[in-house]
Amino acid sequence: MIPVKRHGRGILRENNPVQIKAPKQELRRKRFYKTVAVTDNGGNFSVTLDGRALHTPGRAKLETVSKPLADAVAAEWEAQAEFIDPATMPLTKLLNTSVDRIAPNQVGIIHELLSFFDTDLLCYRATGPAALVERQAVVWQPVLEWLVITHDVKLSVGSGLMPLSQPPEMRPKMDQVLSGLGPIA
Repeated sequence: MIPVKRHGRGILRENNPVQIKAPKQELRRKRFYKTVAVTDNGGNFSVTLDGRALHTPGRAKLETVSKPLADAVAAEWEAQAEFIDPATMPLTKLLNTSVDRIAPNQVGIIHELLSFFDTDLLCYRATGPAALVERQAVVWQPVLEWLVITHDVKLSVGSGLMPLSQPPEMRPKMDQVLSGLGPIA
C-alpha cells in the first residue's frame, strides 16, 4: 500500500509527486426569473428580467440602439431552461463586450483594427485546391465589393505568402468607415 497524504484539494502520494485533483464541481446558476421583456428607453432598448434591467459584467446597463438585437438577446434569455447556460447566449456575450470594452475605447479599438489593414485575410487568397478558391471567392469577395460600393474603399487582393501593401490612400478611408460604424451597442 502506498502512503497517501492529503494536500490541498487533491491527493499527493509520497512516492509520486503527481497531484491528483478532485473533479471540478460545475458552477451552474439556476434560472431565477420568470419573465423576459425588451424595454424602450427613448431609443435605447434594454432587456429586463422580471422588470429589472440586465447589466453587463462591468455593471453597465445592457442596452443597445438596435431593437432587433435587443429582441434576439431577450430570446436567448427566454430560451434558458432550469439553469442558465452562457454558452447558448452568444449575442448576450457580444453585447456585453460591446458595452464594457468597445464603447469606452472605440478609438483604441479602431487603431488596433487598422494595424491589420495590410494583412487582412480577406485580401489573401489560396491558389488551390479549387474548392477553397471557390469558397473564398463566394464568401470573401462580396465583403470587398460592399466596401467599394458603399465606402469607396478598394483593397488589393493577392495570393501566396508575400505581404501585400494596401494603397496608402485607402487607410484614411478605412479609418473613416470604422469610425462611422460605432460600437454594436
